[in-house]
Amino acid sequence: VVARQIASLDQLSAGRVVFGVGIGSDGAGELTATGEELDDRTRGAMLDEGLALLRAAWTGDRVDHQGEHYTVDGLTFLPTPVQPAGPPVWVAARYGNRKPLRRAAQHDGVFPIDLTSADQLAEVVADVRAMQDAEHPSYEIVVGLLPGVDHAPYVAAGATWCLASFSPYELSLDTVRGVLRDGPYSSG
Repeated sequence: VVARQIASLDQLSAGRVVFGVGIGSDGAGELTATGEELDDRTRGAMLDEGLALLRAAWTGDRVDHQGEHYTVDGLTFLPTPVQPAGPPVWVAARYGNRKPLRRAAQHDGVFPIDLTSADQLAEVVADVRAMQDAEHPSYEIVVGLLPGVDHAPYVAAGATWCLASFSPYELSLDTVRGVLRDGPYSSG
Protein backbone atom coordinates (compact mmCIF):
# COMPACT_ATOMS: atom_id res chain seq x y z
CA VAL A 1 0.00 0.00 0.00
CA VAL A 2 2.75 2.47 0.93
CA ALA A 3 4.70 1.63 -2.25
CA ARG A 4 1.66 2.44 -4.37
CA GLN A 5 0.81 5.60 -2.42
CA ILE A 6 4.32 7.05 -2.65
CA ALA A 7 4.64 6.12 -6.35
CA SER A 8 1.27 7.76 -7.04
CA LEU A 9 2.29 10.91 -5.16
CA ASP A 10 5.54 10.97 -7.12
CA GLN A 11 3.55 10.73 -10.37
CA LEU A 12 1.11 13.46 -9.29
CA SER A 13 3.96 15.78 -8.21
CA ALA A 14 6.01 15.20 -11.38
CA GLY A 15 8.84 13.56 -9.44
CA ARG A 16 9.09 15.92 -6.47
CA VAL A 17 8.33 13.51 -3.62
CA VAL A 18 10.83 12.98 -0.82
CA PHE A 19 9.93 10.08 1.47
CA GLY A 20 10.79 10.67 5.12
CA VAL A 21 10.98 7.64 7.41
CA GLY A 22 11.85 6.74 10.98
CA ILE A 23 10.85 4.22 13.61
CA GLY A 24 8.76 6.70 15.57
CA SER A 25 8.12 6.57 19.28
CA ASP A 26 5.22 6.02 21.63
CA GLY A 27 5.59 9.44 23.25
CA ALA A 28 1.93 10.33 22.80
CA GLY A 29 0.73 6.75 23.23
CA GLU A 30 -0.21 6.38 19.57
CA LEU A 31 1.59 3.06 19.08
CA THR A 32 0.06 1.59 22.23
CA ALA A 33 -3.42 2.81 21.30
CA THR A 34 -3.23 1.19 17.86
CA GLY A 35 -1.57 -2.07 18.92
CA GLU A 36 1.66 -1.36 17.07
CA GLU A 37 5.04 -2.85 17.90
CA LEU A 38 6.65 -1.02 20.83
CA ASP A 39 10.19 -2.41 20.77
CA ASP A 40 12.57 0.03 19.03
CA ARG A 41 14.84 -2.70 17.67
CA THR A 42 11.92 -4.61 16.20
CA ARG A 43 10.48 -1.45 14.64
CA GLY A 44 13.94 -0.73 13.21
CA ALA A 45 14.13 -4.21 11.68
CA MET A 46 10.63 -3.73 10.27
CA LEU A 47 11.67 -0.41 8.76
CA ASP A 48 14.80 -1.89 7.17
CA GLU A 49 12.84 -4.77 5.65
CA GLY A 50 10.07 -2.43 4.55
CA LEU A 51 12.49 -0.02 2.86
CA ALA A 52 14.06 -2.87 0.91
CA LEU A 53 10.58 -3.90 -0.23
CA LEU A 54 9.69 -0.35 -1.24
CA ARG A 55 12.86 -0.04 -3.31
CA ALA A 56 12.06 -3.36 -5.01
CA ALA A 57 8.44 -2.37 -5.63
CA TRP A 58 9.40 0.97 -7.17
CA THR A 59 11.34 -0.83 -9.94
CA GLY A 60 8.09 -2.10 -11.45
CA ASP A 61 9.49 -5.64 -11.44
CA ARG A 62 7.70 -8.58 -9.85
CA VAL A 63 8.29 -8.73 -6.09
CA ASP A 64 8.48 -12.02 -4.20
CA HIS A 65 9.55 -11.76 -0.59
CA GLN A 66 9.25 -13.93 2.50
CA GLY A 67 10.82 -12.04 5.38
CA GLU A 68 10.72 -11.89 9.14
CA HIS A 69 8.04 -9.18 9.14
CA TYR A 70 6.53 -9.00 5.65
CA THR A 71 5.43 -11.32 2.86
CA VAL A 72 4.85 -10.33 -0.75
CA ASP A 73 3.85 -13.02 -3.24
CA GLY A 74 4.37 -12.13 -6.87
CA LEU A 75 3.09 -8.57 -7.05
CA THR A 76 4.06 -5.93 -9.57
CA PHE A 77 3.57 -2.41 -8.32
CA LEU A 78 2.53 0.04 -11.01
CA PRO A 79 2.73 2.87 -11.75
CA THR A 80 6.37 3.25 -10.94
CA PRO A 81 7.62 6.55 -9.55
CA VAL A 82 8.76 9.26 -11.97
CA GLN A 83 12.17 9.28 -10.28
CA PRO A 84 14.06 6.29 -11.76
CA ALA A 85 15.35 4.86 -8.46
CA GLY A 86 12.21 5.91 -6.64
CA PRO A 87 11.81 8.97 -4.46
CA PRO A 88 14.73 9.93 -2.24
CA VAL A 89 14.47 8.42 1.24
CA TRP A 90 15.45 10.66 4.14
CA VAL A 91 15.89 8.76 7.41
CA ALA A 92 15.25 10.32 10.81
CA ALA A 93 17.95 9.59 13.37
CA ARG A 94 17.84 10.55 17.03
CA TYR A 95 21.14 12.21 17.95
CA GLY A 96 23.46 9.76 19.68
CA ASN A 97 21.95 6.58 18.18
CA ARG A 98 24.24 4.72 15.75
CA LYS A 99 21.80 2.28 14.11
CA PRO A 100 19.59 4.97 12.55
CA LEU A 101 22.73 6.66 11.22
CA ARG A 102 23.81 3.40 9.57
CA ARG A 103 20.31 3.13 8.08
CA ALA A 104 20.46 6.73 6.86
CA ALA A 105 23.90 6.17 5.29
CA GLN A 106 22.32 3.52 3.04
CA HIS A 107 19.68 5.88 1.70
CA ASP A 108 19.50 9.44 0.36
CA GLY A 109 19.55 11.68 3.39
CA VAL A 110 19.54 12.00 7.15
CA PHE A 111 17.24 14.11 9.31
CA PRO A 112 18.85 14.15 12.76
CA ILE A 113 16.44 14.92 15.58
CA ASP A 114 17.01 16.16 19.12
CA LEU A 115 20.01 18.26 18.10
CA THR A 116 20.91 21.05 20.48
CA SER A 117 23.83 22.54 18.54
CA ALA A 118 25.48 22.78 15.15
CA ASP A 119 28.47 20.92 16.63
CA GLN A 120 26.23 17.88 17.09
CA LEU A 121 25.18 18.15 13.45
CA ALA A 122 28.85 18.20 12.41
CA GLU A 123 29.30 14.92 14.35
CA VAL A 124 26.31 13.38 12.57
CA VAL A 125 27.63 14.46 9.16
CA ALA A 126 31.07 12.98 9.87
CA ASP A 127 29.58 9.72 11.19
CA VAL A 128 27.23 9.26 8.22
CA ARG A 129 29.98 10.01 5.71
CA ALA A 130 32.24 7.43 7.41
CA MET A 131 29.45 4.82 7.25
CA GLN A 132 28.71 5.25 3.54
CA ASP A 133 30.08 2.67 1.12
CA ALA A 134 30.57 5.26 -1.60
CA GLU A 135 30.43 9.02 -1.94
CA HIS A 136 26.90 10.33 -2.49
CA PRO A 137 27.17 13.78 -4.10
CA SER A 138 23.44 14.44 -3.77
CA TYR A 139 23.15 13.18 -0.17
CA GLU A 140 20.98 15.51 1.94
CA ILE A 141 21.54 16.62 5.53
CA VAL A 142 18.25 17.99 6.84
CA VAL A 143 17.71 19.89 10.09
CA GLY A 144 14.55 21.20 11.66
CA LEU A 145 15.05 24.50 13.45
CA LEU A 146 12.63 26.39 15.62
CA PRO A 147 11.63 29.79 14.21
CA GLY A 148 14.24 32.40 15.09
CA VAL A 149 17.17 29.98 15.41
CA ASP A 150 20.15 31.08 13.32
CA HIS A 151 20.57 28.54 10.54
CA ALA A 152 24.06 29.68 9.45
CA PRO A 153 26.01 27.49 11.93
CA TYR A 154 24.00 24.45 10.80
CA VAL A 155 24.73 25.18 7.15
CA ALA A 156 28.43 25.53 8.04
CA ALA A 157 28.22 22.14 9.80
CA GLY A 158 26.89 20.50 6.64
CA ALA A 159 23.12 21.06 6.51
CA THR A 160 21.78 21.10 2.97
CA TRP A 161 18.20 21.78 4.12
CA CYS A 162 17.02 23.88 7.08
CA LEU A 163 13.32 23.43 7.70
CA ALA A 164 11.07 25.32 10.08
CA SER A 165 10.20 23.02 12.95
CA PHE A 166 7.30 23.31 15.36
CA SER A 167 6.36 21.58 18.58
CA PRO A 168 3.07 19.80 17.90
CA TYR A 169 2.10 20.45 21.51
CA GLU A 170 2.60 24.23 21.39
CA LEU A 171 1.65 24.97 17.79
CA SER A 172 -0.48 27.98 16.97
CA LEU A 173 -1.84 29.21 13.69
CA ASP A 174 -0.17 32.59 14.28
CA THR A 175 3.24 30.92 14.59
CA VAL A 176 2.80 29.05 11.31
CA ARG A 177 1.54 32.18 9.56
CA GLY A 178 4.57 34.09 10.86
CA VAL A 179 6.98 31.54 9.40
CA LEU A 180 5.12 31.60 6.09
CA ARG A 181 5.16 35.40 6.07
CA ASP A 182 8.92 35.51 6.80
CA GLY A 183 9.62 33.10 3.95
CA PRO A 184 12.42 30.55 3.61
CA TYR A 185 15.76 30.75 5.34
CA SER A 186 18.24 32.54 3.16
CA SER A 187 21.99 32.29 3.06
CA GLY A 188 22.47 36.03 2.61
